[in-house]
Amino acid sequence: MMNGSLHRTRAIVRATNSFSTLIEQAIVCLLMPNAKAPMTPPWMPIAAAETGVAQYPPGHSNPRITEYHAGTNIRGYDDKASWCSSFVNWCLTQVGIAGTGSALARSWLEWGQSLTEPIPGCLVVLSSDDPASWKGHVGFYLRSNAQHIYLLGGNQLEQVREHCYPLASVLGYRWPARQSGQMQMDLQSAQDLSTTLSGPAR
Repeated sequence: MMNGSLHRTRAIVRATNSFSTLIEQAIVCLLMPNAKAPMTPPWMPIAAAETGVAQYPPGHSNPRITEYHAGTNIRGYDDKASWCSSFVNWCLTQVGIAGTGSALARSWLEWGQSLTEPIPGCLVVLSSDDPASWKGHVGFYLRSNAQHIYLLGGNQLEQVREHCYPLASVLGYRWPARQSGQMQMDLQSAQDLSTTLSGPAR
């Protein structure tokens, strides 16, 4: 019964994601009639489809989270090990993009290319408690306001879900390295959309 509910929930998430993409493209067409609508980063539907995957109670472990760990340096660990970076690695691997292979969130600060401003789907690296420590968090950018940044990620309240964090905790924004022309076109399209909707950076 629970599996059926989970499948229905994931179907709703996928449908909502597709609807949001259509709205986004419609806005671009209205504001930038001569521009090509941006593509949703290919890893975002993968991540969204995992929404609801959660840690099990003590004494049990979710095998799906252990699967996330498989491409990192903590392969075989259970769902009690920090898994935000493992989730990001797994999502990128599904679309043929190599991640850091590390379970450390801050490992992403040395990955890909740096962005000065966030764009939809980019990776966001955050500090946890002490900015000078090795601890952190990583997830995919959704939106932000003056105080908070909203991410889709793993190990957010012990599950894959959307959650907000203090904007002041951001350490960096990252995007895949210049490994293909398509990824660069998607980056430019995403940046164009971000500029159009929010205005030029100040």
